[in-house]
Amino acid sequence: MVWCTLAMASSLGLPATTGAQEADRTAIRVLMHGVVYDELTRTPIPGAAVHLEEQNYGALTDSLGRFRFEDVAARFEVLAVVQFGYEEISAAVEMLVDSVFVEIELTPRPILLDGVTTVADNISTMERRFRSRRRAVPFFARVYDQERMLRTASANALEFLRSQAFVRMVPCPAFWTAWRCVRRRGRIVSPRVYVDEIPAIRGLDELESYPPSQIYQIEVFSYGAEIRAYTYGFMQRMAEKPRALMPIGWQ
Repeated sequence: MVWCTLAMASSLGLPATTGAQEADRTAIRVLMHGVVYDELTRTPIPGAAVHLEEQNYGALTDSLGRFRFEDVAARFEVLAVVQFGYEEISAAVEMLVDSVFVEIELTPRPILLDGVTTVADNISTMERRFRSRRRAVPFFARVYDQERMLRTASANALEFLRSQAFVRMVPCPAFWTAWRCVRRRGRIVSPRVYVDEIPAIRGLDELESYPPSQIYQIEVFSYGAEIRAYTYGFMQRMAEKPRALMPIGWQ
């Protein structure tokens, strides 16, 4: 359930026509802010991913469950919220001029946990495993986390990687089966690409089908020789039961 409190500046007159109204509203910028609660306990939920789907922009809630978007377009918007251990929610919000405040209630997911293990503990376990694996490889690794992915203006994960100086994307030689390669230490290399620990058949092009809002993190090893992307769906499963990570294959 999403409760919206909308405030509009009373000094603005109504446009004469629908077309004029739409034109006026595209020029209007709005402050959008709100808070995310647990539906059962009414306690704030920190670290939830809040995403404006139409404007491709997002943020994480703070320790009090609050989020804030400055200077967004006044329009109808689909607001999506994801947090591990809760049902994902999306709802349409009409953002009128001046200010929009939204209260969002997330429903806990009925998941089976071993003993007293909590969702937060399981996510922390996976984060430690990611860090340990990155430290174990004998070459440079970089991670783009969920906050970075939420705030990017890129349309998809491939476009995001192309915008990063760390990954020098180039066309593959004509006789190669891959479409996109990376330049690493002066050589053109067809990278190993994995999504949720599964080899991507189309390589880098597989990432074009994932909007950044669906990606929890991307790990890039040895300047793009190996790339591993993880979705929120994968991390939700890990919140229920952590698993071992595959070793990095590039040598």
